[in-house]
Amino acid sequence: MPPASTTTRRSATSSRTATRSTPRATSTCRRCRASATTSTGTSSRKTRSRSKLPHSPAPSPPRWRGGVRWRSQVVKYRPLGRTGLQVSTLCLGTAFFGSYCSGEESVRIIRRAIELGVNFIDTANTYGDKRFSIPSAPKDRLYVEEIVGQALEGRRHDVVLATKVCEPVGDAPNRRGLSRKFILEQVEISLRRLRTDFIDLYYAHHVDPLTPIEETLRAMDDLVHQGKVRYVGLSNFAAWQMTEALWAADRRDLAQPQAIQILYNMLYRQPEEEQLPAAARFGLGAMVYSPLAGGVLTGKYRSGAAPPEGSRAALGFGRGTPARPSSGPQLIESNLAAAARLVEIAQARGQTAAQLALAWVLANPAV
Repeated sequence: MPPASTTTRRSATSSRTATRSTPRATSTCRRCRASATTSTGTSSRKTRSRSKLPHSPAPSPPRWRGGVRWRSQVVKYRPLGRTGLQVSTLCLGTAFFGSYCSGEESVRIIRRAIELGVNFIDTANTYGDKRFSIPSAPKDRLYVEEIVGQALEGRRHDVVLATKVCEPVGDAPNRRGLSRKFILEQVEISLRRLRTDFIDLYYAHHVDPLTPIEETLRAMDDLVHQGKVRYVGLSNFAAWQMTEALWAADRRDLAQPQAIQILYNMLYRQPEEEQLPAAARFGLGAMVYSPLAGGVLTGKYRSGAAPPEGSRAALGFGRGTPARPSSGPQLIESNLAAAARLVEIAQARGQTAAQLALAWVLANPAV
């Protein structure tokens, strides 16, 4: 999944440049003096150039795709953006735990994934909220963060845990968004549910048009300095919004976002136009959700046939619109035809359609 310290890397690069330049001239030119200043770490925030976008154009770290043998399984890991944090290429999403499957089964799934080497788990503060779940979900279900907290008992330091904030938790105007008030309130609730004292990756779940991005980033930065959050992420941000957030963080010297989470799969490739190139340009780890297009790319939905019983489509989840794509199954004829063709190709290779769909996403160097 998409994603050594950046400062250290830049300093080392600058230091090498200064060393190579020395034999070529008896006096130190302005460019060399700048390199030497950078390598010693004495540059001041006040004198830092404002003409460059954050992260530009420093070299990206090598994308190590090697396997790590752990508990008799080969698992691949990648660095999260420009951080030194190693995450499994497959992240376990938990949005429907406790709804489509029981809390007990959800705990078993999480623990089994960890046993197989998956060390990246994604959730959110509103997953499992009774106002947004499917009608058939158990009435006494827990919030998904509570289920994850149970599953990670005694295993917390084995995983990289991501959660999110922004979606509404009530009807009052301040019970949603990315204001400082809401973020500081919700992080405490998430920590309590997750049974932990820190969150590895804390996402702004959506853009909040009513809150200045500087206010959001300042609250996130405070949480990083308090040790309650390790890294900051953005979710469902357009490329220009991503750039704005990075620029604001750089200008105010706040914790830089290190990851972007976006909808992307074989059937929805719009992120290739701007979001993924922007993530690659600025060194953000790109986290992809709905890589199977809500189950369509598994091949279980067939043209002219009713959706399988118990499937998301049968339960009416996430139909979405062209203007606001959904992570749920979009059962239009072109999608079903593409999925059927994918099944044929997979069968000829002795694989499943889901395996090919996931491999296709992971093959994108920006992911």
